[in-house]
Amino acid sequence: MKEVEGDLGGESSAFRRGVMLYQAQHYKEAQGQFAEHMKEFPDDALCMAYLGLCLLRQGRKKAATEVVQQAIKLDPDSVFAHTALAQVFRMRRMVAEARTAIREALRIDPGRSDILGLSAFISCDQKKWQEAIDLTAQGLTFNPRDENCLHARSWALINMGRADEARALLVEMLADKPEDSDAMAFMGYAALRQGRREEALEAFSSALRNDPENELARDGFLDALRMQYPFYGLIIRYLLWLSSLPNNIRWLMVMAEHFTEKFLREMAKRHPALRPLIAGLLWIWSIFSYLSFVARPLGNSLLRFSKYGRKILRADEIMESNFVASSMLVGLSTWGLYKLDGRVWQLVACLIYFTMVIPLTNMYSCSAGWPRKLMAGFALTLFVLGNLAIWGFYDSPLTGGSGVDCIRFYFLLLMANQIVASQIEKVQSDG
Repeated sequence: MKEVEGDLGGESSAFRRGVMLYQAQHYKEAQGQFAEHMKEFPDDALCMAYLGLCLLRQGRKKAATEVVQQAIKLDPDSVFAHTALAQVFRMRRMVAEARTAIREALRIDPGRSDILGLSAFISCDQKKWQEAIDLTAQGLTFNPRDENCLHARSWALINMGRADEARALLVEMLADKPEDSDAMAFMGYAALRQGRREEALEAFSSALRNDPENELARDGFLDALRMQYPFYGLIIRYLLWLSSLPNNIRWLMVMAEHFTEKFLREMAKRHPALRPLIAGLLWIWSIFSYLSFVARPLGNSLLRFSKYGRKILRADEIMESNFVASSMLVGLSTWGLYKLDGRVWQLVACLIYFTMVIPLTNMYSCSAGWPRKLMAGFALTLFVLGNLAIWGFYDSPLTGGSGVDCIRFYFLLLMANQIVASQIEKVQSDG
C-alpha cells in the first residue's frame, strides 16, 4: 500500500532530507532529520506526524501513537496527521480506532482518492469487502489510477471470490508499473485461490525480488510452497477462504459445526444402520479440522526439507515447528504403545500431546512481546498439568489417582486458552 502523502512543511533542509530518507525507507536517519527540523519549527504538525511514522516503522508503536496524537493537537485540521494516526492504529490492529481516524481525515478532505483507498484497506481489515469495493469506486472517480484504491479493490475482489476480475485489474496495474510488489503479491493470491500453484509461486517470487520485506508476498510464497504436499492444498484453500470471512461468521460456523456434530451423533444413536457412515464422516472431519489447525507449523516442518523453504522461514517459525512436530511425534509414539500394551496412561499421554499443539500454535499466532509471553504461560501450565495427569494414571492405573483432577483442569484451561487466544491474536505489542 502506498502511503498518503503530506504537503511540504517548513522550508528547512533537514525536513526535505527527512522526507527523502523516509521515502527511501531509512527511518532511523529520517527520524534524526525530522528531530533536527523540530528544533527550529516546534509547532510543525506535518513534521511531527512524519516523526511518528518513523517511530512506527521502527516498531515503537505506542510512542508513535503519542507523537502523532500530539501532531493532531498542534493542527486538528492536518489531513496527513489523521491518516498517519490511522496507519499507526492499523499496525496495532486497533481497527475501530483506525476507522475513526480515517473518517476524520475524510471529513476534512473528502475528495482525496488516496485517503479513500486507505479507508478501503481498513474495511478489508474488518472483512467488509463490499464496503471496500464501494470506497474504491468512489476514490477512482477522483483519480482512476490511484494506487491505494486499485490495491484495495483487487484485494477485496480476491477475497470475494472474484479472482478473474482482480486479475484483470492487476494486469493493467502491472503494465503501468511492473515493479509494484504489492500488485504482484495480490496476483499470486488470485492464482492461489484458483489452485494455480506454479503461477502463484512465480508471482510471489517476483514480488519478493522487487521488495524482499514484503510480508504479504512472503506469506503467500510459503503457502504456495506448502501446497506441493498431498492433501495440504485443499487445507490451504479452505483456510484462505475461511480467513476472508468476518469474525462473527466464523464464530457462527464453529457453533454450527458443534451442533451438526451433536445432531449426527444423535442420528447414529437412533438409526444403527447409519452408524458406520456417520462414524466415518465424523472421523474424516475431525482429521481435517485437526490438520487445518496445525497446518502452518506442520507445513513449516515439511518446508525445512525444501531448499527454498529453509531460506525464507523465520527463527520463530522454525521454533514453532520444532515444538509442534515434537508434540505430535510423542503423541504418535504413545498411541503406538497403547495399541501394543493397552495401558490407560499411554492413551492419556497420546491425548495430552496431540492437544498440546493447540496452545503451542496459539502462542506463535500472537505477536512477539507480552501477548506471546502470556500464551507461553498458558502453554507451560498446560504442559505441567498434562504430564501430572499422565503420571497420575501411570501411578494409579485402576483409579487414575490425582490424574483425574489434573486432566479435568487441563481441558478446562485448554478451553480458556482458546478463548483468550482469539482475543490476544488481534493485539500488536509495542516494540
